[in-house]
Amino acid sequence: MLQVRLLRPMKDAAEASLIAGEESLALNPRRSRHRDDLVGLRTLFERLSPVTTQVIGMTRAYFDHYDDSLAEDPAVRAIAEQLRRAGHDARLAVQAADATEPDAMTSAIPALTAPLVVRPPASDHWILVGSLMEDLRRIHGELRDET
Repeated sequence: MLQVRLLRPMKDAAEASLIAGEESLALNPRRSRHRDDLVGLRTLFERLSPVTTQVIGMTRAYFDHYDDSLAEDPAVRAIAEQLRRAGHDARLAVQAADATEPDAMTSAIPALTAPLVVRPPASDHWILVGSLMEDLRRIHGELRDET
């Protein structure tokens, strides 16, 4: 929860930096050289900003409704795997916007291939699983640029 609480201030700081960069370029005679970079960063920010909000909500829901049996639920395990893959694709999107080659930890191939489909949860956690699935669907859509 401590790490996820830091996401919102980091997102706000990134947006403030983008705004400062845009304002700086407005009066800069060499702005055309950097305009494309800033537009790319703004586009990436707008694409990943909703993902940040979804991750914060998912973490809060999991934390609020946690019990030891959650780790045994196959749907929750599948959601965790999909979130790991979404993290991979978010890193890939950042590297693509930065025009760098993927590092050794990130393959150039997207890891999210299709939305996760699960059977109804076998546990009493069906509301939490449904909530996590909807947030995961939204993350998938943002990373696939389907919104």
